[in-house]
Amino acid sequence: MVTVVLGLASALLYALHDLLTQRLSRAHGLILVLCWIIPVGAVIVVPLALAVDGLPSTAAEWGAVGYSAAAGVFYLATWFTIVRALQIGDLSLVAPLASLEGLFIAVYAIVRGTDMTALTVVGIGLAVIGGTLAAMQGRARSAAGAGWALLTSVLWTLTVICFDRAGEISWLSQAAWSRVTTLVLFVPVVIVVLGRSAAAWRPAEMGWPTRALCVGSGLLEMGAFAAMTLAVQRGPLAVAGVTIAQYATAAVILGLVFLKERPRRHQIVGVACTVVAVSILGAVG
Repeated sequence: MVTVVLGLASALLYALHDLLTQRLSRAHGLILVLCWIIPVGAVIVVPLALAVDGLPSTAAEWGAVGYSAAAGVFYLATWFTIVRALQIGDLSLVAPLASLEGLFIAVYAIVRGTDMTALTVVGIGLAVIGGTLAAMQGRARSAAGAGWALLTSVLWTLTVICFDRAGEISWLSQAAWSRVTTLVLFVPVVIVVLGRSAAAWRPAEMGWPTRALCVGSGLLEMGAFAAMTLAVQRGPLAVAGVTIAQYATAAVILGLVFLKERPRRHQIVGVACTVVAVSILGAVG
């Protein structure tokens, strides 16, 4: 039950973060917004991890650091692959394909020989179906962006798998080493992208209220990230994967409650499938 709650909390926080970041990036560009979002997590989680856990002391722990660092690489890449997918493809195609990591993670867990009851398999299946239906916006006009969307799902899957393999260190240290790696890799991206054009770097146009929103988005993202690592560490991995992947379902609910959006019929079915799946997984967990 705890894994289900953590996974859904991660999905909800990611949905809130995506909603806020999308609006900020449209006005100021993704790179400039990420310049505020990514360091926020590092400033919070790295000192905490050092204070609580200290530095790794065994070969196994350093191996876990390596997996966490790899997760940071894959995590950073997802920012750019999903943006590219949305630039060239229809949301109705990109969103469901990009949310398939729950299915991929479940398949990975099964291949690894994870023991599951029949009820757990049913719950995972309903969760995958629910998340996919909730992400669908309508009929896509073309297949453009499908490859980038699938790559996003694969990268998300690899991120979660790396955290699963990093069990020799705490979730806090996992998050810290991953975020340090993401930040270190992001710096040259900023230099290259923003260095090409002076117009791309417009900090003066981003007032303090907007910067505060960026920091708020960073806090949401860090909260979602922490809940994800906690869910993966507690396991089972398949349950963590499909619940974390419910951010599309969370986005539909947020749109209905706060933006007064009217979900499509298949999205309502998707939300219903997710509710049933969560009930099943919570009961068996």
